[in-house]
Order: sequence, then structure tokens, then C-alpha cells
Amino acid sequence: MQALSLATNNLSFTTTPTDETGPLAGHFDLLQHKGMVIQLVLLTGLGIYTLVDYLLLTNFLVVGERPLWPFVFGGLLAGALGIHLGKGAPNAEYIGLSVILGLAGAIAVYPGLQRYTLIAAPAPIEITYQMTKIGYFEHASYPDIDQRESGIPEYWESLTLGENYSFSLYEPVVGFTMVDMTPVYAKSRAFYEAAEQ
Repeated sequence: MQALSLATNNLSFTTTPTDETGPLAGHFDLLQHKGMVIQLVLLTGLGIYTLVDYLLLTNFLVVGERPLWPFVFGGLLAGALGIHLGKGAPNAEYIGLSVILGLAGAIAVYPGLQRYTLIAAPAPIEITYQMTKIGYFEHASYPDIDQRESGIPEYWESLTLGENYSFSLYEPVVGFTMVDMTPVYAKSRAFYEAAEQ
């Protein structure tokens, strides 16, 4: 006991400063900056919306040219908001999170435009297309429907080349046409179920 007490006489039990030279030395805590917290909430919200609405819209096919301006506008608006909210943060976090928010805003525009088209367009119209190639349908007044890379090639091969087939289309509202593929997917499911029996 005496030896142990002598050995510990010169030791100090006060806390010493941590090493400030590691990879996280001087790092910035995003959660201590209100603007950064708002950006993280917006980023999470945009990500959840994009994923959920994209999954809900999988039965709709976008055909025709997609306008570039809504994506640029959405990205710039979200990025500018990020720059405004990030004031006071270090440059790396300030610029980095603003860029990520801008990209998330641009990506969220895609399902947003689809949803807007479904709301703003009148009821879908039945348009008769001609299948000029396996899985490729053409119409003189509407954009082509290309399903050659879809996951149901056997179904398309079962259809007669050169015949006419009807599709439900939503007229363009923001520059592209949307095709409701729900009836097609129902027929293809029935085709594959019959083939398995």
C-alpha cells in the first residue's frame, strides 16, 4: 500500500485538453447552426418526397422532350435558399450543403412535374399507336413510345408487329406527355401468369 501511494503521489487526476490535431480537429457541428438544421430538414423532406412520389408514379411513362428550365430553376432556387440559410457557417459546410440542397431540389422537380401534369391535365385520352418494331410504337401526332428496354420483352414479342394498340395519354402540360401504363402492366402480368401454367 505504501509503495502504491508513493507511486501515485506525482500523478495528476485533472482532465487534460484533447488532441486538436486529428482529422476532426476544429470540425463544425451542423446541428449548432439553425440555418444548417433547416437545410438538413429540407434535404430530408425533399429526399423522402422524391422517393415516395417516384415510387407512386411508376405506372406512368414520360415520353417526349423534357424541358430543362424547371430542373435548372428548382436547383437554383433550392441552392440559393441553402446559401441564404448557411450564412455564418464555415465555407466547406456552407457551400457543400447548399450544392447538395440544390441538387436535391433539381431531382425533386421530376416527380413534381409528373404529379402536376396528372393534376392539371384533363382526363387521359385513348390514342392508337402502331407497333413498328418489337416494343416500339409510333403515332404521327404524339411522341413515340419505346419499350424495347423494358423488363417485359416476351410480352412485347407476343404482340403482332404492324398492328395498332391503344394507350392512355395525358396531354402535355409542361412539355412532355405521360402514358398510363397500368393497363399494359395488367395485360403483361396476365401473359406471364398464363405462360407459367
